[in-house]
Amino acid sequence: PVAPSPYVVAPLQGPDAGLDVGPGARLSPGAGMDDVLRLFFSERVAADTRNAVISYFDYFYGRIPIFHPASFVRRIVMGDVDPLLVDTMKAYTARVVMRQTGCTIDVDALTTSVRRRLLTGLDRPTIDYVRAVVLASALSGGESKFTSYNSLACLASSLVTRLGWHTLDLQLDTSADSQNVTWDEWVQLEIKRRTFWAVYQLDSYQSMMADRPLTIDPARIYIATPGSDHTWDDITVPQILHWPTRHNPAVARDTVVRTAALSYTFIELCNIMHIVCRMNDFLWSVKLSISARIRGPARTPDIPFLRPPPRPQPDAADSVRSLFDYPEYRRIHDALVAWRDRLVPAELVAKSPCTPLTDFSSFGSTENRRFTMRVRYFCLRCYHTAILLLLHFANRPSFFDPVLAARPRDTPTSREPSVHSTASVSASSPTPASTPVCEEDSVLRSLLSAVFSEMLNDGYLADDIVDESWAICLDEIFSMVDHLDRNSDIPIDRCDASISFCLFTSITVLIRHVKKCRSRLAVDPASAHLKTDLERSTSALRRMWSMLKDLGFIWSVKGMEHLLRSMQVEEIANAADLFSGLSL
Repeated sequence: PVAPSPYVVAPLQGPDAGLDVGPGARLSPGAGMDDVLRLFFSERVAADTRNAVISYFDYFYGRIPIFHPASFVRRIVMGDVDPLLVDTMKAYTARVVMRQTGCTIDVDALTTSVRRRLLTGLDRPTIDYVRAVVLASALSGGESKFTSYNSLACLASSLVTRLGWHTLDLQLDTSADSQNVTWDEWVQLEIKRRTFWAVYQLDSYQSMMADRPLTIDPARIYIATPGSDHTWDDITVPQILHWPTRHNPAVARDTVVRTAALSYTFIELCNIMHIVCRMNDFLWSVKLSISARIRGPARTPDIPFLRPPPRPQPDAADSVRSLFDYPEYRRIHDALVAWRDRLVPAELVAKSPCTPLTDFSSFGSTENRRFTMRVRYFCLRCYHTAILLLLHFANRPSFFDPVLAARPRDTPTSREPSVHSTASVSASSPTPASTPVCEEDSVLRSLLSAVFSEMLNDGYLADDIVDESWAICLDEIFSMVDHLDRNSDIPIDRCDASISFCLFTSITVLIRHVKKCRSRLAVDPASAHLKTDLERSTSALRRMWSMLKDLGFIWSVKGMEHLLRSMQVEEIANAADLFSGLSL
């Protein structure tokens, strides 16, 4: 059954006498948005389509703003949107729609149907088809279908380069004013730009997860960023007054909050994905330079196309045991911190009027844009935590020594425990009287391999992360907990699928740290500093674990929950005796 939409449309000004709202009614090209919205809420548009469109703009548009709201709703009313895109949007929003309306949707069946039909549009891809692939890729990630996610992200990247969108502005006069292109032409250009950058974000994120190069070569990208006119997002404005618009990277914070153009948060995501690409390239170059294969038959100067690439400095042969010895590593760390500090604090946006959507005709209003912007800045800050942790997961002796990387966790090491910064226990601190857990380690690696690359798997399970990086990881996690506390009024259903990944990554650090604290307390039970550190870490662990489980009603997080339960997260978070020596 299809329940009515939980949203309302307020009475709009303008004549509506004699307006035909039937399924066969025609909409004149000059019809205003009041007429369009009346038809949108009439029997002319199927209820399930209407619910999906409204839910997408309310919940997901801020993350993937690849539509012009007013134009898209008009096309929905006129029946001009590719049915594949409509069904993909239905699948993408299904969990939200079910929660809001109480109806039942077979998400798996709908998703499977969409994926099969995507094969039929490969030969003649349209803008609607490419956007369907983008949403299907994002849906696969949200549903923890990581093989499909990777395949669809690669397909989307292939499509935008095949269509030439990566060089869209190479031949265009980007200084041209509105008299050189019509409004409809400029909307199409802007949609292509936004879709391309959404694909770039998907490609960058998946390259980090899978430890693979970008499908889109950054050296061949020549396309402008989306414009920053806030009226683009206003559903009641069919045509913005001043166009083309350009992004202003030097805009002040108060201007961002005042105008609340959602393109600013979209471009910030592009910025951090660019840093992610730098991180991937750097870690791969270091890994390759220390691999035995580089001196083997697969890398030889005798064959031109098998010559080894340039090695990063310093050379790994110099007994480097910390990535901080590489200047580029520290530059990447500093770039991530600078990006975080540049973000508009989500709580700052809340000081101005910002309200969630209740009346669809108010979508894109100043208050609604601010609410969406606040949610997006909240999520962006969480992204930073996960990416910074992954950067520092690689800073460990086992990263440089494949033999150490293959060593089961809890195997005693020769390193002594140390105290550094806020980390009273380092990740490299050995566990007294530990017993190797080879079988459990094998199970965890098998589970992780379904999602992450081998290099990330090693980082998630490593117990030899250098003290400086471990201290940075802990400081960042506690900073994220403070961020969650400052914005605890944001409804959890506004968190996107990547937040579950951010929580998962942070929880794996806290599990390791709690275990180390308990092990040290077994040796020094009177240490007040260790007890305080343990209490703080356990509290953060409980908070994040509870939040991750709460996300399950909108995103499929069962895989992450299973992984963390395999690490005994609940026993660690809920143990009555905080000082018991529970092994991972």
